[in-house]
Amino acid sequence: MTQTHTYFADLMQEMGDVSADSIVSRTLYSDEALKVILFGFAPGQELSEHTASMPAVIHILDGKAQLTVGGDDRPAGPGTWVR
Repeated sequence: MTQTHTYFADLMQEMGDVSADSIVSRTLYSDEALKVILFGFAPGQELSEHTASMPAVIHILDGKAQLTVGGDDRPAGPGTWVR
């Protein structure tokens, strides 16, 4: 049977523990049209400025962050969503 959906009851549980001074990434789903990656950042860690080859969405689940998107600095916390 072909799988028609992907379901995660608790993304925080999927992330697991993030060690001090580290960034953890887990690919949750990937096909020809879509790739979903879950990132976990230890306090003080940051993702360097970069461009993406396809559209990206950032959804903050927990914690606080300062995002720079399109040259604009924005505060972010649980529930923040950016495309």
